Amino acid sequence: MSSKDVIYRRVSGTLTNVGTSEETTIQLPVPEARTYLLHKFHFVRTGGTAATYSLELGRSATWTTGDIDELVAYSTGVAVGTKVHTIYAAPVPIRSDSDGKIYMRPGFNTGSDNDAKYALIVQLVKGGAN
Repeated sequence: MSSKDVIYRRVSGTLTNVGTSEETTIQLPVPEARTYLLHKFHFVRTGGTAATYSLELGRSATWTTGDIDELVAYSTGVAVGTKVHTIYAAPVPIRSDSDGKIYMRPGFNTGSDNDAKYALIVQLVKGGAN
């Protein structure tokens, strides 16, 4: 594979007035690809009343924590002043749902006024459809 066959995409967004059990849909680029390598994940809480969060990513809407559709989970009770800024030593293979979406749960411990920003760097896996 030559370097021109490696395609990276940045996916980012902003969360506004998020509560304790909300799930955010993240549309990955090239939905028909479905298979990606996650190289970087960045999450910063920018406001609100929560004291902690428990960040998770899943491949299906309403997945259950700890089940096969959970992709990435961070420690529970991360202090809101602590940013997640992970650059993986080995990229994490992830599969989206059939529409090219994954789902993020910030897991704020309290409030419905929490704001945050997130960014992911993913690599499209050639031939990763279905």
